[in-house]
Amino acid sequence: QSSKFGGLLDMLTDRVATTCLNMCLCYFYPKYMFYFQMWVFIDITSHWAHQLASIFRGEKSHKSAADDKKRNIVLRYYYTSRPFLFFMCAMNEIFFCSLYLNYFEGPSNLFSSVLFGKGLWYWTAYISLPFMAVKTLISIVHLMDAAWSLACIESESSKENPHLQEVQEGQSLQGANKNDDTGEIGVSG
Repeated sequence: QSSKFGGLLDMLTDRVATTCLNMCLCYFYPKYMFYFQMWVFIDITSHWAHQLASIFRGEKSHKSAADDKKRNIVLRYYYTSRPFLFFMCAMNEIFFCSLYLNYFEGPSNLFSSVLFGKGLWYWTAYISLPFMAVKTLISIVHLMDAAWSLACIESESSKENPHLQEVQEGQSLQGANKNDDTGEIGVSG
């Protein structure tokens, strides 16, 4: 992640790997397919929008949000505390990997008598579920923060961008050149 390309590639490989795992989980647990699909949708769109906003803001990394006091406090904490970031990402992956491994675990195993008749992977999924839910909420915060940032960037750039000014002026001229008799748009020469 020492370059912008490296940061993009890191995020892309994380998203693709977890999406592939969720595709398997959709097959293994068809009853929960919608939830897996929604998780993938939230994960990809939030990270893509956050990455895009950080590029438009000119930041060196999508994790630069930690320094900006105007940014969401949840994201600032998420990116300033590396142990918290690592823990949340790890628990999120443990949840999905545990579901995957639980599918292959037989009804009786080495630990089932000690673990109330459930397998080890069932319990790791159960324990990591709340952390996956919090990580999903953080992704929703990512999406809202990125949408706000992109809207602010767009509104600022429309004042400074000559092309956007021409488009806006053209739209206002178009309304002013309307012929009242025929309802046709006039052409200015």
